[in-house]
Amino acid sequence: MINGSSSQSGAARGSQPDLFVRLTSPFREPKQFAAALTTELAGAARALEQGLGEDAEVSPWSPPSPERGESALALFLRAAVDLARHHALPAHLALWLSPGEVSDVARLEDWLGQAARQASDPLRFIVVDDVLAPALGRLVSGQPELV
Repeated sequence: MINGSSSQSGAARGSQPDLFVRLTSPFREPKQFAAALTTELAGAARALEQGLGEDAEVSPWSPPSPERGESALALFLRAAVDLARHHALPAHLALWLSPGEVSDVARLEDWLGQAARQASDPLRFIVVDDVLAPALGRLVSGQPELV
């Protein structure tokens, strides 16, 4: 399931609409996860563009092609930034990562840490941990400035 919605951020409530996109690709292996997220993001973009209706003048977005030697994570991050710029989002593109399955929590934590370190504006990530059984504590304690 892919959800797109908007919310407000910024000091003055209502000043900056963020676009939230939920991505649910399963995490089995880091490279495959990033590639699946890029594909899912492209599908989300199509759905959001179609949801704007025929009256809206929107040029369709498609993800950029990989550059030589570019990692799957770097391509995903570049695609997300490209999507935000293509549609001239006035604030953040908040990617809600909600994997339908996680095969290895430690590897997911590593991947999330890399993604957080490499991401640039206007990207933000949302990852929800279970308050009763937290699994991402190493990520939180190891990179508090990013989490």
